[in-house]
Amino acid sequence: TYDGGMYKVGTDLPAGEYLIESDTMDYMEVANDSTGELDSIVTNENYTNRVYVTVSDGQYLTFGGAAIPVAEAPAYQSENGAYPEGQYLVGKDIPAGEYKISVLADSITGYGYVEVSSDSSGSLDSIVSNANIESDTYQTISDGQYLTLSGCEIKGQ
Repeated sequence: TYDGGMYKVGTDLPAGEYLIESDTMDYMEVANDSTGELDSIVTNENYTNRVYVTVSDGQYLTFGGAAIPVAEAPAYQSENGAYPEGQYLVGKDIPAGEYKISVLADSITGYGYVEVSSDSSGSLDSIVSNANIESDTYQTISDGQYLTLSGCEIKGQ
């Protein structure tokens, strides 16, 4: 595992896919260089609990929390079918299927955000579907997709 900080991919950590976990809301960024300029950002995200990211040699990965190579990361263990805010790999962390998603009672914005993506690149092209939700909604997900829940959750039994 790698503790939070800034890493040069290919020098400080290998290229590949990582699961980043944190006990609080945190920030993750992938950049093409170390200038700190907006134009160098490939993808970035404020995340809660967990997020997946794929990085390539020469990029820079900055994050809070801890990063684990996906091949070594344990699957998320749901309690009674509940999934809090975070990002989940379908088929590993959460089974494929249809889920009822609810806005958190204490959501800062008063709504939730649900995203399904085809990979963990953070690219706009990888988004399969996304929506801001103000009330309960249903979402069907398939193996290999990534489900992101922000300001919302799957309550379970």
